[in-house]
Amino acid sequence: MLFRSMDKKTREKESLKETKGAAMNYDDGAGEGVSGFVTASVCWAVYSFLRSMDDYIQCIAIAISGGGDTDSTAAMAGTIR
Repeated sequence: MLFRSMDKKTREKESLKETKGAAMNYDDGAGEGVSGFVTASVCWAVYSFLRSMDDYIQCIAIAISGGGDTDSTAAMAGTIR
């Protein structure tokens, strides 16, 4: 059981590393991370939800991992969830 939970944590960390790179695709050039503009924020929130439909905490963690306007994207992702 201990090894199973460690593997899950390792998988989650790797997943967050992957999403950090994907977040930069939504950057408008004004700074690091997801911009505050509606299109980028909504796209990232939907992406966060789709990456972790079964796990609320993971959904919020992915939304936050994008950087930038994290309060808006995490709120939207949590509401979709």
